Amino acid sequence: HPVIVHIGDLEYLDFWTIEIPKFARDLAEAVWPGPLTLILQRSNRAKDFLTGGQNSVAVRFPSNLISQKLLTEFHKLGGKGVAAPSANKFGYISPTKSSHLNELLNGVDYIIEGGNCSVGIESTIISLVKIAIN
Repeated sequence: HPVIVHIGDLEYLDFWTIEIPKFARDLAEAVWPGPLTLILQRSNRAKDFLTGGQNSVAVRFPSNLISQKLLTEFHKLGGKGVAAPSANKFGYISPTKSSHLNELLNGVDYIIEGGNCSVGIESTIISLVKIAIN
């Protein structure tokens, strides 16, 4: 299964993706940081373990201030993003509190507490990858 690459600056979009349409960059500049995941053609840096073997990669620039700080510090150390799955478990209502997430995941070792979500819906996911029809 693919995971999302979380970035802390728009400049890292070019690290993970190629063939970025102008409207995709414009959309990212207008909405990011925020609840938008873009699926684009992957660069050779986005390996199969990130993409689930697909030719695309999902990238997001989160708006949560703690996530942004974590990503900024990671970038200072030379990191280009953090790959992580969504906290939205398929078939379940999205968790809006860390206690909901802990319950949903049956107890995990660590949860970064960022406060309650301001909106209890999933982010928008837009695929901008050309699909070949056979």
